[in-house]
Amino acid sequence: MAVFLVALWSLDLSLDRLAGAWPNVRAMLTGMWPPAFSGEIFMGVLESLLMALGAASVGTLGGLVLALLTATGVAPWRPLSALVRALVVVMRGIPDLVYALLFVAALGLGPFAGFLALWISCTALAAKFFTDSLERLDPVPHEALTSVGATRPQAFTAGIWPQFVPSFTGNGLFVADLALRESIVLGIVGAGGVGYLMQESIATLRYDVTCAIVIAIAVVVYGIEALARLARRHLL
Repeated sequence: MAVFLVALWSLDLSLDRLAGAWPNVRAMLTGMWPPAFSGEIFMGVLESLLMALGAASVGTLGGLVLALLTATGVAPWRPLSALVRALVVVMRGIPDLVYALLFVAALGLGPFAGFLALWISCTALAAKFFTDSLERLDPVPHEALTSVGATRPQAFTAGIWPQFVPSFTGNGLFVADLALRESIVLGIVGAGGVGYLMQESIATLRYDVTCAIVIAIAVVVYGIEALARLARRHLL
């Protein structure tokens, strides 16, 4: 509570400022209707979607590899496990927006810079989720198979993977959902997608375009969530 009060005080909260913002809020809300949909918005949303799903797919596979190298009981060599775990921590410690800014500076504007930034972020996030899931699994089947002479790949395939599939599916879908949301933020700094169009519409006071973009994003996110629920129902 003390930390909260100090943080609130440091923000210089002003009720007069909130009351004075009402004319701007009213102008923004009235300017949002009717929404101004266009083909450019559709292409921007599609670009964000493809960028996010591509990065999430590659990042999920990369995260699985890193998790297999770091999870206790699965990692083949302890020093390598510690090194990879430290690498994942460093990757997760840098925000997506920083990666996007670096790639935009190096490669220029466009979705490829956003894809690379999301790829690193998704890989680190998936590695964290998968490592935690692997370390919570029951080790008895893996140990039993190893004790009767099964090789490491055989013991993993028969003793660990069947238990790991639900976590792999659920966490992979969550990474994809998060990547879609992050792709919109990265677009604001020029890393491709519909975020750039949103930033431009707000800067030029085209709130009808902003409203159309928000509606399009909400529809896509709802569709991804519906597909995720369907996948969980059939796979988990």
